[in-house]
Amino acid sequence: LDVSTGDFSLTGDLEFEALIEEIQKLSPKEIIVSKNTSKLYEYLESDPGFSRLRVIPIESWLFKSYKNSYDLLLEFFDKTSLNSFGFEKFKGSVEACAFILNYVKNHQKIVLKNIKFIHIYDRSDYLILDKATIEHLNLLSSENTQCQGSLFHYLNKCLTTLGSRFLFKRIRYPYKKIQDIQKTQNAVLELLENPQLLEAFESSLSSVCDLSKILSRCAISPLESRYL
Repeated sequence: LDVSTGDFSLTGDLEFEALIEEIQKLSPKEIIVSKNTSKLYEYLESDPGFSRLRVIPIESWLFKSYKNSYDLLLEFFDKTSLNSFGFEKFKGSVEACAFILNYVKNHQKIVLKNIKFIHIYDRSDYLILDKATIEHLNLLSSENTQCQGSLFHYLNKCLTTLGSRFLFKRIRYPYKKIQDIQKTQNAVLELLENPQLLEAFESSLSSVCDLSKILSRCAISPLESRYL
């Protein structure tokens, strides 16, 4: 959960090593761990690579039952069904999401206004790049700083911060399925073959601010004058 934008993503069914890789790749500031998963807690606490990560152990009984969790999500998103989310893909996903929302409600309640949907992704849809591979190939620096020589630095000609974040994510999670790759290529080709359309897009996007964060601020409090 990105509290600055309200982006909420979920994946699951990961073996221990894959889970560690995903945590390294996402580089969260905080992680909530059930005390039942002592192996994960001990690993995160002892590994120097996670020294800046705040690990919050919680009692397993705080996880609500499936029915209570399902009802909580229905109420939160004002839905009559959760079929559009795809929770059935991963066991325990409903309970995990409900717990996170409950945790945020108790500790950062104001963030709840920004959460509109939960994006569920499957690691099998993407080429898996671990942290070591990303660093050795110099694919990324960080989302906020462009390291000279990184692939992200050379490719990032985006006119908006939204575009830069999307590019950062796509390099970190490159498509593996041929249909997804071709769909992206066809979209790029259409723009390249229509220079007037491309120019119109560039002209319109050049004045677009960081909409995700502005809308997030709108939900939290009145905007300051510099955002208008």
